[in-house]
Amino acid sequence: MALAPDVPYDIGDAAYGGYVAGIIDTTQGNIIPEDASQQGLRYVLIFAPESMQEYTGLTWKDAQTAAPGATRTRWDGLSATQAMLADSGTYPAAEYCASFSAPDDGGSPWYLPAMDELELAYRNWKPTREDNKIDPPRPTQFPPVEVLPGVNPSSDPSGSAYTTDSPRRTSITRFREGQSEYFGDAAGRHGPYLSATEASTNDAWQQYFTGPNAGFQTPVIKTSTGIRFVRPVRRVVLNKPPHAPTLIAPVDQTISTTQANRFTVGFNDPDAGDSLSALRIWARPEGAAEWAVDTGWITTPTPAHGFPAGTFTEGDWEWQAATKDTQGVEGPRSPSAFFTADVPPPGPTITAPANGATVPLSTETVVWSTPDQDAYQIQFLDEDGAVAYDTGQVDSVTARSRTLDFPDNQVTRTIRLRVLFEGLWSPWSTITVHVSYTQPPVPVVTVDDMTTPGAIRVQASHPDPADDQPAVEYIDIYRRETQDTGPGIRRATMLLPTATFADWFVASGVDYAYRVCAFGTNGTSSWSDWTEEPEPIWEDLDGGTPSSGGGTNIFDGGTP
Repeated sequence: MALAPDVPYDIGDAAYGGYVAGIIDTTQGNIIPEDASQQGLRYVLIFAPESMQEYTGLTWKDAQTAAPGATRTRWDGLSATQAMLADSGTYPAAEYCASFSAPDDGGSPWYLPAMDELELAYRNWKPTREDNKIDPPRPTQFPPVEVLPGVNPSSDPSGSAYTTDSPRRTSITRFREGQSEYFGDAAGRHGPYLSATEASTNDAWQQYFTGPNAGFQTPVIKTSTGIRFVRPVRRVVLNKPPHAPTLIAPVDQTISTTQANRFTVGFNDPDAGDSLSALRIWARPEGAAEWAVDTGWITTPTPAHGFPAGTFTEGDWEWQAATKDTQGVEGPRSPSAFFTADVPPPGPTITAPANGATVPLSTETVVWSTPDQDAYQIQFLDEDGAVAYDTGQVDSVTARSRTLDFPDNQVTRTIRLRVLFEGLWSPWSTITVHVSYTQPPVPVVTVDDMTTPGAIRVQASHPDPADDQPAVEYIDIYRRETQDTGPGIRRATMLLPTATFADWFVASGVDYAYRVCAFGTNGTSSWSDWTEEPEPIWEDLDGGTPSSGGGTNIFDGGTP
């Protein structure tokens, strides 16, 4: 008969190089606060065969001094043994147990058992019909409370105080007195067995199996060489099945019938460090008798699964899930959660900026149109498709524009926008723009009096663009009187960068200043400084004929 659903062995079965003594389970909040090992484990305890037992008067330690703190544990003999081996002192009993090579079968190394591990062996394999000793031992530093014989909070099931006739002699023949696996020896010696548990600076705990002290645990001086035995143990940590998963999404939400949907669960496992290995999801229209969707077991370490568009028809749905742990143990199905499937709203139309446009400033207003929305979301994607900026969900029924910063210059950005309406997101609407707001080189302006009376000639030159500066595409020319401080008036617009402009509309006796605005191929601009000039010449010169009309005048190849 199996010990438990997760243990395919019974008490006394040969397994893992020894014999099954029972189950230690400290995962149920039963570890005393003073115990050095607070992380609970559930494992099958394996005692070594009698052939590995030692009776040569091994001491617990070579000195009556404190042992590592890990030895103050009721149940964790492995951690206690490992701490003793790492300590500078000499611990003959622990060293003896650890000297054996363990099978490569998933179990632990051999170690000196702790006091609760030894008690489990006595309870299940008591070798004689002798009365159990039920007196409490003398007080010690550890455990800090009285330890009645048989009280074992670490085992599964937990042990309660002995009576004189309970436990009774074992029914398993090999563990009875005089038999092959008897706790004693063929010479009839009935000494106690040393544990890995420290009782005080001077003492350690030991367990009696036979004689007038049968079942009794008592402290012994660490350096004592009297009649006592050492028998190694090892453990095989058990795997508990996962609990039902927690359904995370969608739960009381609306999903799209025309888009892919991701279902997410929370993996719940009682074993520390265990993880998901497989996921299964069922779904059906609410009220239906049969499950319309069954994924089967999906091998995945991720507690989520994506369903393609069209999986769910319009209406109310119910879903459940189950999981497996890393050892493939299946847990129970979850309770149901519910969601609604519906058709999402259409994607919005982005009206500005235009697809393929250049953004000439470090800010730009995104404008869109859509008949209905409860919220919107805008993202920028970089050249690799990664999200470079995200507004997140912005709740607004009325907003149809958003001014956004473009901190990165000379890059291509994908702008995508979607709207939320009645619980469903629309598809993304997408445009691509080039961000370039580096200004062209600052123009240099020269002006001089023309040989034709009553005119001033203005011309700009442009340094070669540096680094990522754009070339100059066209220029505007502005004029003001020298004493003015305003922006001036525009006298010419959209001239070729090297055009010469003749300003015929000037007054005698007035000094003028000019400046040029150069427009780059990316839509940015840069301004020259104002340049002052003397008043124009008005003498009649042969061949100097003023141009008729007003506004923009072009001289020597200029194009308005």
